[in-house]
Amino acid sequence: MVMFTTIITITITITITTHRRRRSSRCGSSPPLDNLSGAFMKVLSNKQKGMAVIGGALLFNLLVIGTALVTFQHSPAALSVALLAYLFGLRHAVDADHIAAIDNAMRKLSNEGKSPFTAGMWFSLGHASVVLIACLIFALTTRPLQQMFPGVKEVGGMISTMISGAFLLLLAWANSRTLWQCFRQRQKLLRSDATPVPQESHHHGVLTRLCAPLFRMVSKSHHLFLIGFLFGIGFDTATEVAIFGMSANHAVGGEAILHIMLMPLLFTAGMMLIDTTDGVMMLKLYRWSQFDPLRSLNYTLAISSLSIVVAFAIGCYEVSTVLQLNTLISPALDGMMEAVISQMGWVLIVTSMGVWLLFLQRTKRHAR
Repeated sequence: MVMFTTIITITITITITTHRRRRSSRCGSSPPLDNLSGAFMKVLSNKQKGMAVIGGALLFNLLVIGTALVTFQHSPAALSVALLAYLFGLRHAVDADHIAAIDNAMRKLSNEGKSPFTAGMWFSLGHASVVLIACLIFALTTRPLQQMFPGVKEVGGMISTMISGAFLLLLAWANSRTLWQCFRQRQKLLRSDATPVPQESHHHGVLTRLCAPLFRMVSKSHHLFLIGFLFGIGFDTATEVAIFGMSANHAVGGEAILHIMLMPLLFTAGMMLIDTTDGVMMLKLYRWSQFDPLRSLNYTLAISSLSIVVAFAIGCYEVSTVLQLNTLISPALDGMMEAVISQMGWVLIVTSMGVWLLFLQRTKRHAR
């Protein structure tokens, strides 16, 4: 996998180099993408640019969420899974590699005197494209398996539920470690009188170091689409695996392709909203020279806590269902637990959005 990713890195590096040489030989002519986005952005102020980019991401979120609500309105189980997919996108957006990629690219482009308001959006779209392609392949290949093996639906449902439950419990454990590390780092910052060091070097995964040459060659915001795509090729996060399992589970259930693809689209919407906002806020904070790692840690603590709650609760319930441990309790209590789990997605989505809005408001107040 590392060798394959290295080959892809070299290929993309050559592609970007060739593209830049062609542009320099065209007497300063701009590609159509730059003409369209540049013409629109030039008529807006910096504040309007940021609001326009975030507004576009928010509109996409509302469209995808609305489609999911209408599509799954008669299926509480599918709606719960859809909301969980959206929450995974929100959580995945604050993973270490995402923050490091957007942070490094934003610093580079900003230091070059550019206004990369859409950098976070392009990165998330490139990263999500791998998830969308893989989910489509899974959806198209699982349906023939159901026709060949009549028992694959029942067995596959049990296996996918068990894997999903085990993954969620592992996710809760991993997030607990992250939560504890962030808490300790926050305490150190609070006890220190020195000016905190910006978080440029706090999060550096394998892919971040591998893509370092590519970051140096990024000269436009849309170049981050290739970076995000490369990060997705690594498949080094468990979140993608969970989304694949959800899509395969719906495919086995006989859902339409559109219904299946709503899961990765929800994942994409959540991830794009946070990464886009992160990019805009990073740029704004850099320009005001008031970047505060403590605020970023507080946001990570809040989101990680929400992820731990949903992962542990739903993971325990799914594992207990497969092991038939729910038969040891009264039907009334089991029904109440199922009702709570089915509505937990709503609570978590609203809470996540509330945390994000609070973070946005405090950042805006600080920038003033």
